[in-house]
Amino acid sequence: MKTKNTLLTFLGLLFFATTFAQNFPQGINYQAVARDINGDVLIDHPLGIKLSIISDISTGIISWQETHLDTTNTYGLFTTIIGTGTTTGLGASATFNEVDWGASNHFLKIEIDYDSSGYVDMGTTALMSVPYSMNAKVAANVNPIDELQNLSISGDTLFISNGN
Repeated sequence: MKTKNTLLTFLGLLFFATTFAQNFPQGINYQAVARDINGDVLIDHPLGIKLSIISDISTGIISWQETHLDTTNTYGLFTTIIGTGTTTGLGASATFNEVDWGASNHFLKIEIDYDSSGYVDMGTTALMSVPYSMNAKVAANVNPIDELQNLSISGDTLFISNGN
């Protein structure tokens, strides 16, 4: 009975590890110092932030757009995660997870409302690769046939094929 419980525990842990090991954060960290129209740092100040993922800079096609409410700190810094805001419904993608990152180069447009008079365009910049996408290059070169293994049990011993 103890062997059976040990095996079930091991298989449960293996399932948990393989299920959740493939998950990675769905969002992009973003932080900036907020300034007013005169260039003065906005200290401990509430902000409305609008972030747009633009898939074609020449046409301005928006793939995803969201808003956030935040407050700057004592240095005027605010931090947010792109992909966790409230959708405006204006993007071509219904959710952040549906943005087709491989379709084209993407750009990030930032707009800030610091005085409730409307959003001010703070600029647009190209999105570059992040560590997770750099790691994806390695995964693209893995041969899935080489990664197949079989589990078997003999008595109270669990075996994994391919020498592991």
